[in-house]
Amino acid sequence: MQMGRVYMAAAGDAGSGGGGGGGAGAGEPAAAAQSGADLATVQRELADLRASVASRDAADKKAGEDAAAKAEADRVAKLSADEQVKEQIEKLHAANEATKAELVTERRASALERMGVLPHFREYAPKVDPKDPAGAAALEKWAKDHPEAIARQVSATVQAIKPQGPLAELLAGKRISPLLSGKWAETLLNKANG
Repeated sequence: MQMGRVYMAAAGDAGSGGGGGGGAGAGEPAAAAQSGADLATVQRELADLRASVASRDAADKKAGEDAAAKAEADRVAKLSADEQVKEQIEKLHAANEATKAELVTERRASALERMGVLPHFREYAPKVDPKDPAGAAALEKWAKDHPEAIARQVSATVQAIKPQGPLAELLAGKRISPLLSGKWAETLLNKANG
């Protein structure tokens, strides 16, 4: 509404400035200042419109939530005491089932970790409860059928390589290496210096 007036005023200013032909330099700074002021006005009005739309959307959302809550409260108020108890029992059963599902998922993840299944393969393992003997057997069978999914276990005992020959004598201290003496370094530097 007011924006249309601003656009019309800006269009009128732009249309009247080009028709004179004479005095081209005199009206341009005033026209530029006016169009800058018009732009600022339009930007303010746009920001105000966006804010009002956002507040209206928030109010509509709140009203919708309030209406849904009121409808649920009215529905519950119309129920008999037995129906309310049954509904609460159903909600508790649903919450209980969700908790059981979370526990099964945690037990499965723990079992797969103990079996040494690599993390990126765990999603492919059967979705069973390892607490159940059939589920545990299914996980073990899957692990045997997919050895590539199991982390390789490195032996804890590393066999030492026993040195032989001159190296064994050097390490035992029975032989002195010319590389470890100062004379060797001196000889090498004298040869380099010539």
